[in-house]
Amino acid sequence: MNPRLTTTIRAKRITQLSIVMSIMSIYLVASSSAQSLFDGSFSANWSIDGRGANFGVITSGGQTLSGGNPDKFLTMNAASRPFTSAFDVWAINHSFVWNTQIQGEFVLNLSFDVRLISQTNLPSYGINLFIAALQDTPVHTMRGAPLMLFTSSEWTHIDIHGLKKADFASTIEELWNFDRDLDSQGGGPTKFGIAALTVQDNSISPASFSIGIDNWSITAMPVPEVAVGNYLWLSIVLFLSHRKRHIKSAS
Repeated sequence: MNPRLTTTIRAKRITQLSIVMSIMSIYLVASSSAQSLFDGSFSANWSIDGRGANFGVITSGGQTLSGGNPDKFLTMNAASRPFTSAFDVWAINHSFVWNTQIQGEFVLNLSFDVRLISQTNLPSYGINLFIAALQDTPVHTMRGAPLMLFTSSEWTHIDIHGLKKADFASTIEELWNFDRDLDSQGGGPTKFGIAALTVQDNSISPASFSIGIDNWSITAMPVPEVAVGNYLWLSIVLFLSHRKRHIKSAS
């Protein structure tokens, strides 16, 4: 075969390959974009649940029409049974879903308003607030220290930036004896919300608390995959290599 023809065919294949890789990198970046949700009315698509050590907890909640910041807000109520030493309640939003199998890992920015409405037989430090993530079961929350210890009866604004998958672990792993991270079961649709946990002063007597949540705002952004950059970089290298060979052969 003519050497010049062989070089031409090889150059065309390299050019085609670099074009395909560039398209793949563009597709991978474009296939997952940021998504956001704001909820200030809480009319639907929130679920309330909880857990209690030993003898369980009674949970309730939902939309409250007035008294929020400024009007409608979400209430989360938890009441322990006698001899329950620790208990929590969580609210999960089902309208905002991030699928880690399709969209990859995420970076979360959140903001919301919160207030402690009432409490009975709780420790002086109040309740622990977490950001919760539900991926199948169990409910996962922020790894390590909680967001804050909360005692204020006034509406308080909270801003959280840069939360990632690695920040989530099961709620108080030592207490609930869970050890499953997000995506440990293969990943999939992930929903987010807020959780509150406390340990009561006197486990003989029941304890309870009620908190309010308003102006819930969440934005999830994709984490750029290293592979995307590699595809784009390799396509550039192939293209420049082809250009160099083409210039040499032309001269």
